[in-house]
Amino acid sequence: MPLILPPLHQALRRGLTVGALAFSVLLAACVSNPPAKPTGTRTLPQAVQQLADDLVAQTNPTMIERLKSRKLVLDPFIDAKSGQQTKTTQLISDLFAKNLRARDGNLQLQNFSTTGVEQADYLIAGTVQQDEAGAAYSVLTSTITERRTGMVIARSVARIRQEDIDATPTAFYADSPSLVNDRLTQGYIKTSQTAVGSQADQAYLSSINTAAVINEADKAYESQHWSDALVRYQTAEQRPDGKQLRVFNGLYNTFTKLGRAQEAETAFSQIVALGLGTNNLSVRLLFNPGTVDFWKDSAVSSAYPMWLKHIAQETVQGDYCLNVIGHTSRTGTEAGNARLSQNRAKYVRDVLVQNNRQLATRIDVDGVGWKYNIIGSGTDDVRDSLDRRVEFKVKSCKS
Repeated sequence: MPLILPPLHQALRRGLTVGALAFSVLLAACVSNPPAKPTGTRTLPQAVQQLADDLVAQTNPTMIERLKSRKLVLDPFIDAKSGQQTKTTQLISDLFAKNLRARDGNLQLQNFSTTGVEQADYLIAGTVQQDEAGAAYSVLTSTITERRTGMVIARSVARIRQEDIDATPTAFYADSPSLVNDRLTQGYIKTSQTAVGSQADQAYLSSINTAAVINEADKAYESQHWSDALVRYQTAEQRPDGKQLRVFNGLYNTFTKLGRAQEAETAFSQIVALGLGTNNLSVRLLFNPGTVDFWKDSAVSSAYPMWLKHIAQETVQGDYCLNVIGHTSRTGTEAGNARLSQNRAKYVRDVLVQNNRQLATRIDVDGVGWKYNIIGSGTDDVRDSLDRRVEFKVKSCKS
């Protein structure tokens, strides 16, 4: 019997069908591998290695994906509870970047700069956070987001020994007068913890180019290149989405370092206006231990009268009523700290009223001791300075 071959178009059609099926299978494999669960507590370098291995594996699940060249940027890791960059988050970012650059693969890590972000296909975000109060480990979480679609395509977690964590903030965060944990910071944290296949935080993604400018300013500040940092913070401020607490704190910090007191004061007034306008103003007002007296070192506390003057002015001009809430670090007794934080809040209220008598009936006080600690270390130094803060919450004047 002679061999009968199918017509060419039938053979091609069958071949295309098989090819399409194979391609569909490959695409299905790309949708997502579930993130690896933390199976044990590791040293910090081991945890970063695990995280990088897992994320890369999820990003390149098929041969087709491994053949595609992709550029990605790493928005530096932060502490999920405080929103700060710390010595540990800096180390994690450095190790993670070194790990990615050492790989002979298709993923090309770009600098987190304006140029790098413009070219990037993928964006990496990550956080570290103690699992629970007193836990012996912290959890490192990171995601990769595809910039074109805004979808998280990879997520992984790893446990780090708590003894490897150093919560000392970087110079920028240590010097900032207010807590820099705004809507965009929360968007970053949310993105770093979003499930695979879900959308990253859109406000954070839409502001990523400005975040790159701020990152360049922060790096200049950390290197004590004050003038360079100032130019970059000013550049960020001029962008449509540049009116951020992080930017205004950066302006305040750099003007202070440059000895430009009047401009630093203007920057602080911007911090206050934005903080009260978004009901998100927490200021580092440090007191001498066990007292309602401001910190004895004038290098730290000499600016406090100016800070409180602007808080009083903006409260009146904005027609706000406030709850002034005192916080303490986790040292001493719980009852003693509750009383101390209440007395400190009263003292701050009295100073505000001295600045403007109209505030006498518009400010309430509360003391919560260490109940809402952000750091919770009880070290009573720069590491837990956020725990020793005074919070200004806008409330209804009708009450």
